[in-house]
Amino acid sequence: MAYWYIAREDELLLDLDNIEKRVERYGTWGQMFRQRLRDAINSGKLDVLEVISARSNSPDHFHVFIHLARSLPLIERMCWQLRLASDWKRSHADLMRAARGIEPASLLIRRDPVPGLWRSCDQTCHCVNKHETLPQVAALQAGDGCEVWRRLRGATPWELFGAPAHGSIERPINLPVGKIPLEIILEVGNLRENF
Repeated sequence: MAYWYIAREDELLLDLDNIEKRVERYGTWGQMFRQRLRDAINSGKLDVLEVISARSNSPDHFHVFIHLARSLPLIERMCWQLRLASDWKRSHADLMRAARGIEPASLLIRRDPVPGLWRSCDQTCHCVNKHETLPQVAALQAGDGCEVWRRLRGATPWELFGAPAHGSIERPINLPVGKIPLEIILEVGNLRENF
């Protein structure tokens, strides 16, 4: 079963990946999160009532739920989530969903409920596997797939940002200073060309 938590106006939902990853100036990703949250609280930028973390499905990954004393506008909440070290891919997609008015803009999907959280989850589904975009899109196109994912996830990352180039590995090229011809940007190279 999967538990779906949709960010409310007085909540920040963070997906902290690899909290032991080294980060210059902060030590680790987890220490960066804690220092940035502490700085926001001490400077009066965020009025926080409660912080609850729960292990994610991967080692050294955590979901963090921050309960705020007051509601914040959607874009401001998205910016705080990014600032507080939430996964950057998730944060970019959340910001684009918010900019395009896609609701819900921000949510977390978990395999189990969050112990001690101030509220219950918003939705559940009977899926046991991770809701990965490619399999979900293919399943929905075949008339199957998770209805909760279809309803709540809205747009796929490809609909938001464009489809990724599959089957090729980006080769390093030297970008010129000044105007960069679009041909250089649009060129997809095979890594083997460098050897």
